[in-house]
Order: sequence, then structure tokens, then C-alpha cells
Amino acid sequence: MVLDIRTWEQTFQELIQQEKPWAKWTLKLNEDIEPDSVAPKWKQHQQTAPGRFSCTLCHQSWDSAQVKILCHVYWDHWTCQGQVFMRLFAQKCQKCLCSQLENPEFSTDSIMKILETLVQYILQRY
Repeated sequence: MVLDIRTWEQTFQELIQQEKPWAKWTLKLNEDIEPDSVAPKWKQHQQTAPGRFSCTLCHQSWDSAQVKILCHVYWDHWTCQGQVFMRLFAQKCQKCLCSQLENPEFSTDSIMKILETLVQYILQRY
């Protein structure tokens, strides 16, 4: 299970470069983006994917078939540069009374599917 952003960035770069080798794209995690609150000229992409969570208080682990993933995407056609801000939504442990939000982890296969879907979204719109 992986949450290391470098893995996400590297995989995203490999996928997007296969399709648009002349374009420069960046992928960054951003916990501040919100659904349906997109900056002007940006587009929104949402998907869900299977992930895993672990409680830092009670150490319980649980799987979720529908971890929400939100992306805000921007393309500047003058500079051939694009940006993606990605938010991976956290969940609370159901066992702990004072639980905090826990970040998801994803398998390598899930990361690949998430990013392939994102790249397809980019290709359809830009």
C-alpha cells in the first residue's frame, strides 16, 4: 500500500509523457481543494477507488471500496503546461470515539488505475 507522493508523480509523468511528450504536467497533493469550488479556467475531475485505512489510535485497519479522489486540472495552451491538484479524502475510524481523519493508502494497481483514468480525462479535455 502506497501514499508516497513521489510514486504518484512518477507514475503520472510516465503515463502523460506517453500521450503528450511535448507537454509539461505537474501533479501535486492539495488538501485544500473542495468539490464544486474550482478556480476560473480550471476543470474538476472526481473518481473513487479502493483503498485502505489504518487508525493511528486503535490500530484498526479497514478497506474502503470508494475512497473519494478529487482533482482540479488546469492547462495553459500558450506554454503547453498543465497542473493537477489532487486530494485524497480521509476517513474516520468507526471504533474510536475521538478518532481523527486517517489518510488512505492504495495498492500499486489502484494507483495505476486512478492515474490512467486521470490521464484519459486530460486527453479528452485538452
